[in-house]
Amino acid sequence: MKRIGAIIAILLLIGLYVTTLICAFIGTEFANSMLMASIFGTIFIPVLLYTYLFLIKAFNKDKASDKDESN
Repeated sequence: MKRIGAIIAILLLIGLYVTTLICAFIGTEFANSMLMASIFGTIFIPVLLYTYLFLIKAFNKDKASDKDESN
């Protein structure tokens, strides 16, 4: 499950990088809006994924320690 999520995240980021590059060369108003959205996604998605993985590890450690204490 983690591997599939990682592959999806990589493909999404590659798509954002390509979109950012294309929008940077197009001079229309729509392209400027898409460029800003793409740059935001390029920064926000990895931060969100890192936070998500950090929280999963933190909550799993708490559950593992609860199981150890109950035994």
